[in-house]
Amino acid sequence: MKSSSSWTFQRPHRSLGMRLFNSIGCQLRRWGWRRRLSASALLESAARWTKLSDWGDECFREPFTALVDSMEEDARLSPFGRLLTRFNLTHYAANRLRVHHVIKVHPEILEQPVPRPIFVVGLPRTGTTLLHNLLCQQPGCRPLLFWEALQPAADARGKDRRPANARRLLNLLTRWGAPQLRTVHPIDADGPEECTWMLFNTFVTPAFFLNGNVRGYLDWLRERGRELLPWAYGEYRRYLQVLQWGQPRGQWVLKSPVHSFGLEALLEQFPDACVIQTHRDIGKVLPSACSLFAVSQGIYSDEVDCRRLGPEVARLLRTHLLEPAMSARAADPSRILDVHFHSLVADPIGTVREIGRHFGMEVDEATEQRMRQWLTANPADKHGVHQYGLEQFGLTRADVDRLFGDYQGRFALPGERVTAEAG
Repeated sequence: MKSSSSWTFQRPHRSLGMRLFNSIGCQLRRWGWRRRLSASALLESAARWTKLSDWGDECFREPFTALVDSMEEDARLSPFGRLLTRFNLTHYAANRLRVHHVIKVHPEILEQPVPRPIFVVGLPRTGTTLLHNLLCQQPGCRPLLFWEALQPAADARGKDRRPANARRLLNLLTRWGAPQLRTVHPIDADGPEECTWMLFNTFVTPAFFLNGNVRGYLDWLRERGRELLPWAYGEYRRYLQVLQWGQPRGQWVLKSPVHSFGLEALLEQFPDACVIQTHRDIGKVLPSACSLFAVSQGIYSDEVDCRRLGPEVARLLRTHLLEPAMSARAADPSRILDVHFHSLVADPIGTVREIGRHFGMEVDEATEQRMRQWLTANPADKHGVHQYGLEQFGLTRADVDRLFGDYQGRFALPGERVTAEAG
């Protein structure tokens, strides 16, 4: 059994500055000073920040309010986590104002096609990042960059500071918040990144579990949020149109595990999409995903209980990702190409060739050479070894078989014995 001292996540990282900040904040709370999160106050802050006031379509207000309430009541935020949450939610609301303003000034943006985008939609920790980066090496492909995902539309006035702002945010997170994040999920401010950051702007995504144990919001999402998915993916399409407006046209190459939650709406919004679903032994996926959620939640809260987190992440993967994805693909399974993790790792370039043949896309020698160069420059252990185990998160192999046996059998997923992975 792996020693607990070797696990990537054991407790939330706290720099000296953050410990001092949280100590002062906790003392103020004991003295009775506490500024509650308020949906209306956050929206007012976003309007002041952007100097914009026209929200356009206001379907976002219901999910936004459900999320803010759950962050306040359920997430057990530390003083630093509360400050960062306030910033995040204001930022996502400000993004809505900026995007609507650009479209209002340039309505022709919505007339642009988004031709045949490529989507990678597997569960987290199933090779989606590896496959996404390899697909981005194809000529004519257009990846979503991190700084674009973080803020799809520039501020109406002044110099475009989005790339610089993204670099500063990443520096804050890796120095103050969670140095382990580079091992679990490295991010390059100027490189390809997943769509999760853009979906945050809709407030209709289970990815907010990364920011805290928002049980009430997830309950709302399961009961009511699914009804808003067609609207949310209409919004998501608008963000892509804003980003490609005035730029050289290319085929979008996009990925996010949380696209599994909205796969039915995605397929309706992008009827010519090329969709790839990655698969891996859930016995390896689950503890790796738990480690990611633990590191991320640890930025926001001092109360991350690994053994409690495991069953909650298992329910999240089953209820909010796997079940919706399986339901969506049942209507037309021919629209989705399955890729197994072990095949991707064993022969990454061959896997991309097979994807090219399936979707009628040429993968020439120059593309293969770029993929080889990327693989050489990005070895699996580039940012350290990611170590975890089911037992760390209060889970056993029997739990995996009980909760995910049907999925494992359907896709003939082999069990994996290793308890560490690089990157």
